[in-house]
Order: sequence, then C-alpha cells, then structure tokens
Amino acid sequence: MNVLVFLQLRSIFTKKTSIILLLFFIILAFLQGLRLRQYFLIYEVEGNALDFLMFTVGGWQSPTLFTFILSWLLFMFIFLYFSLLSSTIVDQLFNYVLPRLQKRVIIWGITCMMQSILSVLLFLLFVFLHLLIGCLLFENNWNFSTYSLQFYPDWVNASLSVKTMLFRISVIFISGLYALFMMLQIILLFPLNKTYLYISFVLVGIGTSIAYVYTTMPRMFAPFFYVSTMSLPADQTAFITAFLSNMLIVVFCGLIGIFLWRKREML
Repeated sequence: MNVLVFLQLRSIFTKKTSIILLLFFIILAFLQGLRLRQYFLIYEVEGNALDFLMFTVGGWQSPTLFTFILSWLLFMFIFLYFSLLSSTIVDQLFNYVLPRLQKRVIIWGITCMMQSILSVLLFLLFVFLHLLIGCLLFENNWNFSTYSLQFYPDWVNASLSVKTMLFRISVIFISGLYALFMMLQIILLFPLNKTYLYISFVLVGIGTSIAYVYTTMPRMFAPFFYVSTMSLPADQTAFITAFLSNMLIVVFCGLIGIFLWRKREML
C-alpha cells in the first residue's frame, strides 16, 4: 500500500506540475497581497502579515468583494485538480498493478489515504508561500492590527490568542480540504467521463459558493467554504461544529466509496 501511495505522489507532483503550481500560487498570492495593501490605504488602517493570513488562508475577506470570491474559487479549482489527478492515476494503476490484489476495495483505502496526504501537503505549501509573501509585503507583526479591529471585530473581541486562531485556521483548512477531496472522489466513481464530472462538480461548487456569500444558504451546501475559518463565528462551538461536520463528510464519503467499490468489484 505504501508503494502505491508513493507512486501516486511521484505521478502527481511531476517537475512540470510542481513548477506550474508554485508559479500560480506565488502570482495569485502577490495579487492578493497588493489588493490588501490597497484596502489599508482606502480605509486608512494599519495591517500586518497576520492580516494577510486571515485574509488568504483564513478564507474570508471583510468587507467581502467579488474579487476575493474569484481568487478563492481559483484556489479551490487548482486544489481539486490535484485530487482529480490522483483519481486518474489510481485508474491507471488499477489496469496494470491492482488486479493482482485479492480485494480491490483496498484501492479505495489507498485513495482515502492519498486525499488526506494531499490535503496536508497542499496546506503546508499554501501556508508557506503566503507566510513568505506576507512577510515581504507587510510588517512582520503577529498581533491584531487596526484592520483586524475594524473588519474582524468578533475574532479580536473573542479574547482568542493568535496561536489559537492560527490553530483553528489550520484544522479547518486541512479537514475542509479533505472533505472536499472526498466528495469529489465519490463523484468520480460514477461511470462517466472524469473531466465532465470534475467540471460539473466545480460549476456546482461555484454556484453554491456565490449563494453562500450573498444569501443565507447554510455552509453545509457550499463545499468550497468547508476550508474557510474566518467565515465562521469566533466561538469554540462553531469551530468544533465545523470540524466535526467536515469529518462526518469524510466518514460518510468513505463508507459510500466502500459500497461503490465493492459493487464495482463484482462487475
């Protein structure tokens, strides 16, 4: 099993794909940073690198503008593309290596493990680049600023330490990304063209994300915002509820995947 996971990682993170991913993240992060600097000038407030992480990795802009939604959707699009790649590679391994296995449902276990590894790796890369660019563009200060006080008052007034807030952002980002990847993997198990299924899932995600931002639609129906922490209330109950919700989706998708793979095994 470990060998198959390693083969998937090598196949996904090729030199060309890795370079393109890095360039895309760096360019988009710089654009977000420049836009945030512009907000500081417009609203005449001071900000720092912590504000940049709240704005990007935290997954919510205040005040919310369509440009933020567009950049967030672009990130989700790229994240999901890597999940799609892992599924395609599993199918290739299925044709050449995996028929030797006595129980092909093991494939689904490998897929679930791969999605969790992808979630952590992409999170670490995402955070590292935004930390680097945040320190380049903003003051390297890790305290709440006047920008935070004005536009994220619930989080500042909740008496949370910066470490606690960053911990929550990390947990929700990884678990939300894992839940999102597992949902896509379930969709990709249907006997249709994977590209068509991927595009359909992304389009539905875009529609529900816009509805979530501009209406009162529940977060449960907006999978692209499972990753967002700053869109949640600042209390601990909301954090625990969001985390458990993400993990329940992972477990539910895992069980459905076992059923579908067993059914596929009988064919």
